[in-house]
Amino acid sequence: MSTEASAQSSLPMAMSAPLGVRVRAQGYVFSRRDALEFGTSDEQLRAWHASGEVQRGSQGVYFVPGAKRASTTTDDETSRRRLRATLLALGEGYFATHQSALLAWGIPASSNCDTGEVHVGRSGDRRWSRRPGVRLHRVSSRADVVAVQGIRTVGPAAAIAQVGVTLGVEAAVIAADSALHRSLITARELATAVHAARGTPGCTRLATLTDLVDRRSESPGESRLRLIFRAAGVAVTPQVEIRDQSSRFVARVDLALDASKVLIEFDGMLKYRGQANSEALVNEKRRELALTRLGYRVVRYVWADLDHPERVLALLE
Repeated sequence: MSTEASAQSSLPMAMSAPLGVRVRAQGYVFSRRDALEFGTSDEQLRAWHASGEVQRGSQGVYFVPGAKRASTTTDDETSRRRLRATLLALGEGYFATHQSALLAWGIPASSNCDTGEVHVGRSGDRRWSRRPGVRLHRVSSRADVVAVQGIRTVGPAAAIAQVGVTLGVEAAVIAADSALHRSLITARELATAVHAARGTPGCTRLATLTDLVDRRSESPGESRLRLIFRAAGVAVTPQVEIRDQSSRFVARVDLALDASKVLIEFDGMLKYRGQANSEALVNEKRRELALTRLGYRVVRYVWADLDHPERVLALLE
């Protein structure tokens, strides 16, 4: 069963209590057979689908979308339920791979990862019929498959290597930074996964992965910024503590330009949303004022800057 923190979605009003129990137990997914078993007609299923109360994950399988809140967490939750529904429809022997595996592990993916498409592998010699929105990958028979949040999936290190092979090293670094930071993988496990990917098409994209990752980066934005600076030959250090003349803690910043008084912050903007909006802004202004009084210059970046590396470097200069 899913352990998602925000899994308290509203089930359709007309859903019977027994079916509701089955749906929750399966991570907010259910099959047509489940529905019929507990007295729901095909007409009612069609009505729920038309109203958006449930969505179709694959042929004969449905899922309840995440709570209607505009957030990345909610979008990921809905995508995770679509993944569960797809695997339920495919049956035994199938498991999540690539960005779908990252989704299962809760590891952030690069913006060029299409989470609308479900990526799966399979064990054994099973027949495969094409399904819209599902991509089947050949996976080594030696691949370890585990269950996480009710989803059968390859391990996080293998998923990172798979994403790197198909989408490039930046996507792999973003995922690897997060997995290392959260201790989901070790540097040795990542190196082993990279080695195991040798010989597969695109494996040369992983040649520098282990040299580029840094477990100190705490968000995809920080990882992308660090890669831009690395490519430009600008030396920066992640997550630096700033203290005053009395060694009292003042702030911890995302990046610091080495051998300078320049500090770099990435603003994902999520911390400024909601009821605590004004309080967060006031605290941030106080923090920046304290840094300025110590002689530091703070350069801030937002998501829109990351798609324009020349802008990133120009702001720093």
